[in-house]
Amino acid sequence: MNFGFRNMGKSIIIAEKPSVGMEYAKVLGVTSNGKTNGYLENDKWIVTWTVGHLVTMSYPEKYDPALKEWKLDTLPFLPDQYKYEIIKETSKQFAIVKQLYNRPDIDSIYYAGDSGREGLYIQMLVRQFAGHAPQASEKVVWIDSQTEDEILRGISEAKDLSQYEAMKDSGYMRAIEDYAVGINFSRLLSVRYAIMLNSGSGQKKYKPISVGRVMTCVLGMIVNREREIRNFHVTNFYRIAGLLNIEGETVECEWKVNENSKYFQSPKLYSEYGFLKEQDAIELINCLNAEMRISNVTKTIEKKNAPLLFNLAELQGECTKKYHLSPAETLQIAQSLYEKKMTTYPRTDARVLTNAIAKEIGKNLSGLKKGTYGEYVEKIELNHWNIKGKYIDDSKVTDHYAIIPTGKVSGTLTTKEQYVYDMICRRFLAIFFPPAEYERVSFDAISENETFHGTNKYLVEQGYYEVFGFPDEDENAEKRVAAMSKLRQGECYSAQYEIRKGETTPPKRYTSGSIILAMEGAGTLIEDDELREQIKADGIGTSATRAEVIEKLLRLNYICVKDKKQVLVPSAFGEMIYEVVNVTLPELLSPEMTAKWEKGLDGIANGQIFKSDYEKELYTYIRETCNRLKTEDNTGIIAGKIRSFASNRIQYEYKEFDSYNTKIKCPLCGDDIETTSWGFRCKSNISKNEGCKFAIGDILGHRLLTNELATLLHYGKTGPYYDFISQKGKPFAAYLKWNNDSKKLEFELTDMPWNKTDLKCPICGKSILERDGFYRCEDYIDADHGCKFRIGKIKGKAIPIKQIEKLIKENSTDVIKGFKKEDGGKFDAFLIWDRENERVRFRFPEFEDMITNYHCPICNGKILATSYGYRCENYKAQEKRRETDCSFVLGNIMGHTIKEKELQTILNGGVTEPVSLKNKDKKSFEARLYWDNTQKKIALKFDDNVPVDVAANCPICGNRLKKNKFGYFCSKYSKNPGGCNFYVGTIAGISLDDKQVIKLVTEGKTDLIDGFKPKEKGKRPFSAYLKWDNADKKLQFEFPNADEMKEVSNYNCPVCKVHKLLKSKYGYQCECGFRFGNKIAEREIPDDQIKKLFVVGETDFISGFYSSRTRRMFTAKLVLNGNKIDFVLPEKVLEESDIKCPKCSACMKKGNVFFECECGYKIPHLIAAKHLTDEEVRQLMRGKTGLIKGFKSKTGKRFDAVLIADENGTVKFDFQNK
Repeated sequence: MNFGFRNMGKSIIIAEKPSVGMEYAKVLGVTSNGKTNGYLENDKWIVTWTVGHLVTMSYPEKYDPALKEWKLDTLPFLPDQYKYEIIKETSKQFAIVKQLYNRPDIDSIYYAGDSGREGLYIQMLVRQFAGHAPQASEKVVWIDSQTEDEILRGISEAKDLSQYEAMKDSGYMRAIEDYAVGINFSRLLSVRYAIMLNSGSGQKKYKPISVGRVMTCVLGMIVNREREIRNFHVTNFYRIAGLLNIEGETVECEWKVNENSKYFQSPKLYSEYGFLKEQDAIELINCLNAEMRISNVTKTIEKKNAPLLFNLAELQGECTKKYHLSPAETLQIAQSLYEKKMTTYPRTDARVLTNAIAKEIGKNLSGLKKGTYGEYVEKIELNHWNIKGKYIDDSKVTDHYAIIPTGKVSGTLTTKEQYVYDMICRRFLAIFFPPAEYERVSFDAISENETFHGTNKYLVEQGYYEVFGFPDEDENAEKRVAAMSKLRQGECYSAQYEIRKGETTPPKRYTSGSIILAMEGAGTLIEDDELREQIKADGIGTSATRAEVIEKLLRLNYICVKDKKQVLVPSAFGEMIYEVVNVTLPELLSPEMTAKWEKGLDGIANGQIFKSDYEKELYTYIRETCNRLKTEDNTGIIAGKIRSFASNRIQYEYKEFDSYNTKIKCPLCGDDIETTSWGFRCKSNISKNEGCKFAIGDILGHRLLTNELATLLHYGKTGPYYDFISQKGKPFAAYLKWNNDSKKLEFELTDMPWNKTDLKCPICGKSILERDGFYRCEDYIDADHGCKFRIGKIKGKAIPIKQIEKLIKENSTDVIKGFKKEDGGKFDAFLIWDRENERVRFRFPEFEDMITNYHCPICNGKILATSYGYRCENYKAQEKRRETDCSFVLGNIMGHTIKEKELQTILNGGVTEPVSLKNKDKKSFEARLYWDNTQKKIALKFDDNVPVDVAANCPICGNRLKKNKFGYFCSKYSKNPGGCNFYVGTIAGISLDDKQVIKLVTEGKTDLIDGFKPKEKGKRPFSAYLKWDNADKKLQFEFPNADEMKEVSNYNCPVCKVHKLLKSKYGYQCECGFRFGNKIAEREIPDDQIKKLFVVGETDFISGFYSSRTRRMFTAKLVLNGNKIDFVLPEKVLEESDIKCPKCSACMKKGNVFFECECGYKIPHLIAAKHLTDEEVRQLMRGKTGLIKGFKSKTGKRFDAVLIADENGTVKFDFQNK
């Protein structure tokens, strides 16, 4: 083969290591003659190699010896020019390469390192330090396997080094980023907090806090998963199965809620398939008929394609799952198979082939004819099966295509190598085979408007399973499918019902294989093979480095491998590291942030981002973060967070210790006792097994002082001490006693002291004391003497101080979970402070306060379902929010109310289906919702607006219709003359679906559509048909007649008593002229209250009416008065208050809106939907408040203002002085 070399000089090829260099030498005919000396040479070629890294970045002390000591004032360390140095262990090989590069007879250099960013970076460091002959041209060899054909192709197609400039920059930038992040943050956190972690974890040798861009993020993923499991609470749920007997075969279906069900969106549901309580499931069964009517039967052939090919992450995940191999071991085996020329390049992210490789795939296939896989190859060739579809995609291949066999066969493989090679070969062969096919039957059955769904399938065509092995399948599946096939739509069948109890299960711990797949998916582990490929995000780390990240975490003892299945759990020290980072650098724990950095590096490699811009942004981040952390003191917060993981006493600084003689006599032998760095010991205590045995170190977290030891041994008792920590991690108080008989220490327990809190007693205003979860006023003596305020455990539940504070300041706690019933069950409730009776009472949550099974993505608190959406149990409005409160609340987002299914998707890290939203101009648009963990808020994601075909033709020109997110249009649509102008977008607030559009263009008219919005504000939505006017070529409304819109109700008219009321979607009316709208004062009237009004003449009190005049909510009864409806307001209830009247100084009483005095003076505390605090009311009575936020205008907009009041209590807004 002619490579186009000039005859005058030699060419150097430098490979990644000696074994690969030998392969190049073999192909190029360069022999060693028994001597290598770091390179091989003939008359044309010189083959040499690196041995991994030959050059590395220098540590800070190489810049300045003073930087060897870790100090805060030397950070951040961000040099203008980075220093590099030759690695001592490989310096001999570097010298050889340098000498070769600079020979005068060198014509060209071929960089043939590992084909990837890191491999090129290794070569470039050597080039940077060694230099080269000025006349030498430089090229890069890029190969996918080590076969002779591929090596020759790689050399012949080698590209000029200048074409890899962007990838070179990316490699340098990756190294600088890892160095700068690691050096600065590891040093900073170690100086501030490492002593606490080392002392608390009892390290025998000091360990610094090691932080890394990728490593720390992966630690966070493992710790977070462990905590999800640790905090998981099992929830029971109850599903309902319907059993149909079809000619002796039992066919099963399952209840599923839908819009026609009486349980639609009910808080009683666990999910759309079941209930939280068994009694609710029983109640539903009791309402069902003994027969079910079949509403739909569908028979289909379901095809399942072979999975995509292996990339490294997928291979590592499968090997861990199937053979319990670690990712590092799998990579080592894959590399060995690559070097044996049996498989292609292993460090790849792609799971598909390129078109170019697919055209030549016959070479790979034919090489597998002999041996184990021959029968499959013959079958492929006999049937002329080719690769097509999703397995070939140039756009999804960056550096290397998927891992496949080369077709070359080696004589010797280890057992593990054979396992991995077999997996790669079978995955490769499977993509040639046709899909597996299942016969699938599904049906819907209805009983009392409740829908059941049943489905079953069985394998009819084995397809690629012939290569893969057959999945487990129910042996009775075929019989059940046959039985289901006999069901007939519209017919009824006898049915029985069963309740199936289930329970939620915690998430699975990561294995070393599944964590690799989660890293590939930027922190999201997606089990489904095809879905994972479709939504694959920018990953964490690279395929070349992920296994080493896991190994490093294991070496540092931040994580452990739990068993042979490669299950990963964090160590106690790893959990401490997590807490430090979570307090100081939480963004390093974010997979999204780490993936964003990785995407930036890819952007440099692709030429989309300048290295200088990326470096500037990185330096700004490191500089600002270091400066912030240097001034912050988080020791108290961190100490509290790591205490539960500590096995020893947490120290905040190390002190040099000099041993000295205390002159205290040993109680065992009489010799003197001396101090040590860990406590006291007898001078005769030579070692653990030699000399006197007397020694005292830390005693459950307490270390004795010398005078305390003297008191203990002289009097036999010392204390009490209040810092003992039990084995369960709880503090306790005790005296220490020396037992002269047993010669051992003993505890004499005592009460912990009462600690003074910042809280004030709600009865007398004095300070509240706390001890062991009990609270009392400092003036409390006993039940009959002193102040009466005292709270202990309530129904077996200790109340946290945070909730006591809410109880005192806000008269109510959040929902507290887990109070114990007398029968052993549990319940949830608020605690309310009853001021009148000076005691605590329960308030049970209504729907708006229902606890869900979801956890807050910000603080991990429980999420509550409320009347307006969802919020964290720790949520506080911004104006009341403190540092310990949470901001998570989801209500109406741009006109869209979050549904529970959407909430579940969002909290699981997913993206919702498209939802309809409105911008500030009230214009509708569609977007998907997801949780932005960096910004801690809901974010929008927009779909690509790619038009798709609709199964109908244009009514104007006859061409095919298409649709996008904006509407439906002719495929020849254009605003220009000559183009078709058929377009249907949003019409009066309604977006049509495919079914209605097809009906419109084929039949000329849609079905009746509800909810069109009139142009005039304040008017009700209307119902109409959409009709295509073929003459004028445009859409028109066609309104239904009045009778079409009404149905006869069961109610007699309450006025004429003769006619039945006619019901429409807007209310009721009678021929006599009586009308009743079912929405009054912005409040939908419930059906049960409408029934009471028509039958009894009045409703119960209904809350939630809104007065547009006063802009206030109110509660009232509706009462029939002739042919009119009147409001009846509840009697005014006034509460006592301590706010004094400015006119007569008497205490005023508080009503729903005003503070009122018997002298006639009154002043509002509810203004423009804003409740004023007592202090704001006092300011107002003095004439003027400060700026108050959160008033609500008539149009619903929020505004801020100052309030002013005259001497009569008349209040006005002051906008000028705010």
